[in-house]
Amino acid sequence: MLTQDLTILLLFVTGLGLFWLEMYVPGGLVGAAGIAAILVGIALAFASHGVAAGATASAAMLALTILMLRHWMHRFSRSFLGSRMTNVAVSGRNQFVDHTRNLIGRHGVTLSRLQPGGKAQFGEEHLDVLAELNPIEPHRPVEIIHVEGIAIVVRELPPGNGV
Repeated sequence: MLTQDLTILLLFVTGLGLFWLEMYVPGGLVGAAGIAAILVGIALAFASHGVAAGATASAAMLALTILMLRHWMHRFSRSFLGSRMTNVAVSGRNQFVDHTRNLIGRHGVTLSRLQPGGKAQFGEEHLDVLAELNPIEPHRPVEIIHVEGIAIVVRELPPGNGV
């Protein structure tokens, strides 16, 4: 009985160790061996100690595996290989959001009719914008009043208050 308990414990520790090692030696084989060791340990826990012990071992191993996987995903995204595989648009998204926050209060001119969406020019930039309430005709002065995500909302300014 003690030997079987030590075998189960050794399988769990080995499995978690191999799974952890997968973070440093990518390829999948080491991680697959770790998962296999964990599964064999769970099967032995069910066979030798019954359903309650097997279920407890399963829950514990699942929780530890999820924590390790979460840590691996966090670490992988910052690794050399991970930075090459991640989407550049996702990395640039925060820069875009910061850029759009600086747009609030800027004045520009509509290039097309905003009904509710269209184009407007702010300095040298041509942006897709949305009219706040009513449609806005082309060549009218507008001000950016709100930015949410990629939606830039403008309000028509009275004549003479434009760019």
